[in-house]
Amino acid sequence: MLNTISLQGRLVRDPEIRYTKTDIPVATYTLAVDRGYKDRQGNSPTDFIPCVAWDKRANWASTYLRKGMQIIVQGQLQTRKWQDNEGHNRTAYEVIVDTHHFCESRREERPPHPGDVESQAPEYGDFTEVPDDGEVPF
Repeated sequence: MLNTISLQGRLVRDPEIRYTKTDIPVATYTLAVDRGYKDRQGNSPTDFIPCVAWDKRANWASTYLRKGMQIIVQGQLQTRKWQDNEGHNRTAYEVIVDTHHFCESRREERPPHPGDVESQAPEYGDFTEVPDDGEVPF
């Protein structure tokens, strides 16, 4: 059997980190993922996918990930079922994170600081950076 999922999206909020009773870190966050098309009104339908990172991945997420960042998450889809206080059956779906990947450079996330090595990088000829509008260029 195979259970893998890869998602690219933006963080809805900063990751929230908690610790289990045995002091294992757990980070949770939500990833906003566009479906890749626009409806008749010109809106891009978006899914909000809950993600859970454990242990070292949780520490990494809480240290480096921030609201609005575009990242790629790879992991496994997990289903949890329970009964709420009124006796209704509930189901939750979440991605258990195996890896995180940045989709943007640090320069795109914040204005450069005058002392940063990155801000002193040379420009490359007459190339112009094309802004990403989410549309495929072909």
